[in-house]
Amino acid sequence: AGRKSVGGGREGSQSFKAYTTFRQPNPSLQQLQMFPEYTTAIEHESTGDYAKAIPLYQRFYEVISSAMGSSSSLAIELTYNAALLQKLSGNYDRAIQTINTSMKNATTKVEKVRLHELLAVCHLLKGDFEKAVEIATRTVDICEAHEEHNGGNDVDDADELALFSPS
Repeated sequence: AGRKSVGGGREGSQSFKAYTTFRQPNPSLQQLQMFPEYTTAIEHESTGDYAKAIPLYQRFYEVISSAMGSSSSLAIELTYNAALLQKLSGNYDRAIQTINTSMKNATTKVEKVRLHELLAVCHLLKGDFEKAVEIATRTVDICEAHEEHNGGNDVDDADELALFSPS
């Protein structure tokens, strides 16, 4: 039995369109530029010094989540960044753990799709191909269901629109 098609049997190009809708960056990260800890983490990340960047992201996450809540877009983005660096440094199990924790707090479809995508890649890199395909399929299903629900519109709720509006 094949994969259940959520989008009424749409072909690959439409699924890809739905999927790419959710891969947009989070402009609210511009707000973080005013914090030296964040810019230091970015500097370490850009030089490939992930071991120094990860704890800064994690510490900044603690500050943001205590002030704004662990479900805030900024908190989710910080855990995403930490998990991404954990993946890049080859610590796939830790990245998977970070992503799974963050998914419990993700509230928008954009956040959920980005986290699922990273989770699938981590499982792929670990060699767990079946799990990677399962998660990737679920990610596409989320996108297709969202597109079907919205009649092809990219985004519909205020939380998701806020991610795309300039600060």
